[in-house]
Amino acid sequence: VGKKTDLAKSLLNQLIEEDKMNYWAYSILGLIYHLKDHDVEKAADCFSKSLYFNSRYVPSLIGMSNLLFENSYTDWALKYLEKALTYEPLNLEALISIGNVYYDLKRA
Repeated sequence: VGKKTDLAKSLLNQLIEEDKMNYWAYSILGLIYHLKDHDVEKAADCFSKSLYFNSRYVPSLIGMSNLLFENSYTDWALKYLEKALTYEPLNLEALISIGNVYYDLKRA
């Protein structure tokens, strides 16, 4: 799994070298750093860059939200999900995630 992850990161970085504004590549790279490498700082940086180049890219909004939520930044996570749902109101992943955030806020 490590070699495949390294290969994916390498290919995504090549895409970014060719097109510095490739928000899709930054988003996927953010997912890898978040879910595989557990590197919060690099994941947040990638999601931020993705959103800088396309502030309406729902997968990056959800990815950033999940990263924030898992690190106890619940209020910020909620803001990203609300924004995602303004662009895609029926996005199942965003709806489930916002339910989790509201549940967490109610327990606090």
